[in-house]
Amino acid sequence: NVSLLFSDADVAIVGDPAFFLVAALRCGADLLFHTDGFGASADAVRGGLLESPAFGFGPELNTGFFLLTPAARQLAQEWDRA
Repeated sequence: NVSLLFSDADVAIVGDPAFFLVAALRCGADLLFHTDGFGASADAVRGGLLESPAFGFGPELNTGFFLLTPAARQLAQEWDRA
């Protein structure tokens, strides 16, 4: 059982994402994706968040950077079969 942190070669990470990843995992996340539709807002940043869905355009997942935990294995297998 391992977690997978994946990043495309063309993704530029300009800051350490560990704080945000750990915070989301502590809240119970099993699978994390970055999005193309959301953006950081001043309110989200002040609250210690990376982004807030309330300020996004829609839930557009992008697989260029994601974290998959062992708890998300069944979801990943079903997604692969789909």
